[in-house]
Amino acid sequence: MKKVISFVIILIIFSACNTNNEGESEKIAEQETEKAVVSEDGFYGEEINEDGIVEMSDFLAKIETEDSLEVKIKGTIEKTCKMKGCWMTVKTSEGETMRVSFKDYGFFVPKEGMEGKEVIIEGVAKKKLTSVQELKHFAQDGGATKKELEAITEDSEELTFVADGVIIKEVKSASNPE
Repeated sequence: MKKVISFVIILIIFSACNTNNEGESEKIAEQETEKAVVSEDGFYGEEINEDGIVEMSDFLAKIETEDSLEVKIKGTIEKTCKMKGCWMTVKTSEGETMRVSFKDYGFFVPKEGMEGKEVIIEGVAKKKLTSVQELKHFAQDGGATKKELEAITEDSEELTFVADGVIIKEVKSASNPE
């Protein structure tokens, strides 16, 4: 009987130690994700390069006649999701914006300080009808005021982009501060 009680006590102790280690592992993983950018350019998602970039004006002309288009383009970040960095908007050469999300929510970009930075994105672009509910959700994640949210009353046809990989120019990280 004493052996059984001793065995149960040992199991409980090991179980408690494992739980603490798992929590610490998750914290370490989160910290590593925040420090993932180690160069002047921030690379996110699949590794991409600057080869084969299509001019924005050529891209916009081509997407007018296609349902979807696999492409690599360069633009300027207008805004990022303030909640998780799970999307960003990029200015087009026509002065419009294009919402960029990330393939399978497999990666995110920094939530702050990216506005005005040059970005290279590679993935699939398409036109999509975005519902009022989705538009309000995106606006809320972007930090919109109550008045701005109430002004959204109609669905909108938008140019969207699902990025496999992203390069944000001149991003500094905790491991490479300036």
